[in-house]
Amino acid sequence: MRSWGGPSVWTIGTKVLLRWVDGGVYRRAMAESTSQGKRIRAGGRSEVIRRTVAETVLDMLRQGDSTFSVADVAKRADLPRSTVYRWWPTRVDLVGEALTLHTTTLTAPDTGSWEGDVRELTEELADLFSTPVEMALNAILAADTQSEIAQLQVTHWLPIASDLSSIVQRGKDRGEVRADADPHLVMQMIVGPLLVVTTFGWRGDVAATARDVAATITRAFGCGG
Repeated sequence: MRSWGGPSVWTIGTKVLLRWVDGGVYRRAMAESTSQGKRIRAGGRSEVIRRTVAETVLDMLRQGDSTFSVADVAKRADLPRSTVYRWWPTRVDLVGEALTLHTTTLTAPDTGSWEGDVRELTEELADLFSTPVEMALNAILAADTQSEIAQLQVTHWLPIASDLSSIVQRGKDRGEVRADADPHLVMQMIVGPLLVVTTFGWRGDVAATARDVAATITRAFGCGG
């Protein structure tokens, strides 16, 4: 296994994967977190400011800047520093707001078939994990799984991962998926290879990996598998 004088790529990739799909870790982080939505009023000017801040943070992450401060974001967004500090007092709060916007369109597919759902979900996740923002966030997570931002990410992904895994139950209801198929395991097997390829660049072709993963999952958990 290739390494660079520290933990192997596979070891770090596994940590990222476990943080992404480990329900127990997610639930603990969720219990300890504070929801941004409870502190910021919805609608009107507040929504405009929230979106401006979120887009600013996402732009900074796309450009490789993951060490920004609250003051940096306020300056770049052309907003009063006092306003940004009042709503997002820390960098972690800012990343949380950005994550909400970043994943807003990610939903479980419902194509009407197990094969179609797995293929579409795998392609959707491959596209997301290939974005500069997601790659930057996963790099932070790989570097320090105990950081506040790492904890924030696992908290954020809990409801999303739960929703995405619903394709397994729908497949069972249609009689296309084995009764003993574990949604948690299915998500691990989809997410793991995609994270390793997109975060660490192993074996290069993300689209080809996504196709291979989808075909393997379809066969492994389908009733004919």
